[in-house]
Amino acid sequence: MLLFLMFAISLWLVHTYPYLLKGFLGGATANVVLNYALKALTRESRPHLSPNEAFYGAQKYGMPSGHAQTAFFFAAFVYFATANLPAAGLLLCLSAACLMQRYMNHYHTAMQLIAGSVVGVLMAYWAVHIARTQRARQDSG
Repeated sequence: MLLFLMFAISLWLVHTYPYLLKGFLGGATANVVLNYALKALTRESRPHLSPNEAFYGAQKYGMPSGHAQTAFFFAAFVYFATANLPAAGLLLCLSAACLMQRYMNHYHTAMQLIAGSVVGVLMAYWAVHIARTQRARQDSG
């Protein structure tokens, strides 16, 4: 639910700029695909879970945390794309709450959460860079 709220806030902040909206949606999609690929590559298990909690496919692995990667993608994209510090700050606080929940419920180790956060920020930077580069090409051509 928290990630959906973060998605909605981020979408609302960039929806009036078509090139940023396209970069946000494309970047978010690429971010999820990359997370599945990294989990399949690293195959690092999650911390111990109770027997009634099950994860399947690549999601049975915990490195990097998909929630951390997604949350920090949203916060960093808004910061890099809009420089709206209050909004980015709010999203950063929500990201921290998401990470605390994942850690306290033993879904991830601290390192899995840090790795996911770093990957999310890097993906946001890449997505904003690509969006701005494409807009500059359109403007000059």
